[in-house]
Amino acid sequence: MVTGCSSPGLGISPSAGRSVGRGPLQAQERAEKQSGLAGEGRPGTQGESPTEPARRDWRQGEARGGPRAAAGAGRSAAPRAGRGGATAAPLWRRLARAPPAAREDKQAPRSRPGAAPPPRAAGPPAAFPPAALGHAARPPRPHRRPGQAPAPAPHPRLDFGSLQKLSLAQIQWLQCEKRAFYQPHTQVGFHPRAKIASFWKPCKIAAVLPLSRPHPFPSSFLHPTGLRFPSQVLYRSLAPLQGLQALAASENEDMAREPDSVLRWAALLVLATLGTAVMAATNPGVVARITQKGLDYACQQGVAVLQKELEKIKIPDFSGSFKIKHLGKGHYSFYSMVVRGFQLPSSQIRLVPNKGLDVSIINANMKISGKWKARKKFIKAKGNFDLSVTGISISAGLELGFDPASGLPTATCSSCSNHINSVRVHISGGKMGWLIQLFHKKIESSIRNTMTSKICQIVTSSVSSKLQSYLKTLRVTTKIDKVAGINYSLVAPPTATADNLDGQLKGEFFSVAHPGPFPFTSPALAFPNDHDRMVYLGISDYFFNTAGFVYQQAGVLHLTITDDMIPKKSKFRLTTTFLGTLIPEVAKMFPNMMVQLNISASSPPHLTVLPTGLIFTPALEIQAFAVLPNSSLASLFVLHLNTNASMEVSATADRLVGKLSVDRLLLELKHSDIGPFSVVVLQAIMNYVLSTTVIPRINEWLMKGFPLPLPANVQLFNLVLQSHQNFLLFGADVHYS
Repeated sequence: MVTGCSSPGLGISPSAGRSVGRGPLQAQERAEKQSGLAGEGRPGTQGESPTEPARRDWRQGEARGGPRAAAGAGRSAAPRAGRGGATAAPLWRRLARAPPAAREDKQAPRSRPGAAPPPRAAGPPAAFPPAALGHAARPPRPHRRPGQAPAPAPHPRLDFGSLQKLSLAQIQWLQCEKRAFYQPHTQVGFHPRAKIASFWKPCKIAAVLPLSRPHPFPSSFLHPTGLRFPSQVLYRSLAPLQGLQALAASENEDMAREPDSVLRWAALLVLATLGTAVMAATNPGVVARITQKGLDYACQQGVAVLQKELEKIKIPDFSGSFKIKHLGKGHYSFYSMVVRGFQLPSSQIRLVPNKGLDVSIINANMKISGKWKARKKFIKAKGNFDLSVTGISISAGLELGFDPASGLPTATCSSCSNHINSVRVHISGGKMGWLIQLFHKKIESSIRNTMTSKICQIVTSSVSSKLQSYLKTLRVTTKIDKVAGINYSLVAPPTATADNLDGQLKGEFFSVAHPGPFPFTSPALAFPNDHDRMVYLGISDYFFNTAGFVYQQAGVLHLTITDDMIPKKSKFRLTTTFLGTLIPEVAKMFPNMMVQLNISASSPPHLTVLPTGLIFTPALEIQAFAVLPNSSLASLFVLHLNTNASMEVSATADRLVGKLSVDRLLLELKHSDIGPFSVVVLQAIMNYVLSTTVIPRINEWLMKGFPLPLPANVQLFNLVLQSHQNFLLFGADVHYS
């Protein structure tokens, strides 16, 4: 997983700030203000802020060796901001005192060779003991010259059990944008000098980056202030983030001794928790793909609807005047205009990656008929006219999205343009028809302007009313029975690539009575690049396993088998007399009684999809009872049954169906009230009972099927089914009726 923080921040509440930065540091600040410690009396540092040597060494170190060297240089220069043997303030205290304008590149004073290193900053307050971070007390590091490469430090393991005891008031907020994708190798970096404009203290911003990026990190993160900050590796793991497991890279500074390091680890703690939650909700259960072939078919159906809407165009009446030398001035008007036909012979739909769809129509034409009348003084004339509009081209952009509340897809017309190549009018009838024909250019121009504005209005209206209304017919939630339903709602906007249009669906069953999350997640689906069918549907095994979990939790995966359910011609009977031939103690303890078998799922059944096929592994429990004369039940034994079953999944025009077959049974005696016995003697009868009573009832339910995520009036045909790692791939062509 890669998580970038676009507007991140980790603020500390005032109470937490007092616990971290008050006490001796306030006295140190007053002493520095009274004695003028900000570079006073030093050559080349007049007026320089206490943190300017640290800032300058950061820049010099980054120029020599990247952010890692810059980090070491900045830390080595920071203690020299004080005077003599005074205790250096923590990094966040020094940065808070530094004015923003103090950024000139000045020469930093250097320590004399052989001089003793200044004392380290005071350790963290008692609220953050070093043991909470898994660090033992360590002696001060030997002094090194500025720019000298630091010695590698060990990577102690964090004690997150102690970290979880930190006060929540010490973490004000952490806002992180979840635009990320899963990465199996991750490392965590942060920006040690980032600030938030709305909070006076510097903050430590954590970010998870792919391990494949070069180390040290480039200064690639932009803070809202527009500044770039060097970054330092805090966490590196060869496994995905799992809960709160992390390794601390001490990186040349004692993280157990600086309060701002505690803030840094608090940010890492929150980020690890958020990162795990985001990773768990990344993959959809079902992926729907529409190929270019499917889009072409959809375009044909959509253009047919658009053509009917364009034929309903209402063209307003218009009038004008004319004036001819020696003839004088006259008036004309065109009215009662009706569209007699609108032909859209050539249309195309094109995928625009990361944007949506582009629909284009060329060489369209339309015919309009109407009436005209003219008046020249006392002379009046009227007649009919025919108007032909040819060479019409229409281009419209479709922006696809989804409604998070309903999970339905949305479509809006983001752009529309059209062009009319030719307009021809033919006047018939009347004494002045020939005269009006002389002014056809003016008439044609008026018709062209009217049609240009009307066409895009019709296109935009058709998308918002017709197309959007049709998308609402998609069955995003379907109730199967009184126990469960299916959720096909979109979890993200549809994604357009160069070849396909993909939709990520939640694809899971839900409990009608008690909906809630599942203790497992959906795997990633590696879609093949198949384009032979119009649509493809990738259904992960997560979809099927949520069904088993919901029904098992509802307690409906049980079946009671009695003797009247066994075929009459069978030699196997559910009586104590027949079982007594296999287990004599049954007939002795309960003579001449009926036997009842209660079969239930001891755990949710699990389906695994592999390229070689589907493996279904239900765990069943069989309880055998003797039915006493008073109809009460006396327990005989309890069997645990493991079976390797195979599942056949197929689809009809609009439903997903299945068929179960059992390959092998493995019986295990879990409990016996009639004494020990060998379960081998029950192998044959259990095989018969399951094959003749249990499996047929399961298949009867599976053959009813589950609805597929299809809009109204769409049926599938020419189906193909492929089995891949962790998901089934359905391909089909579509028929719209």
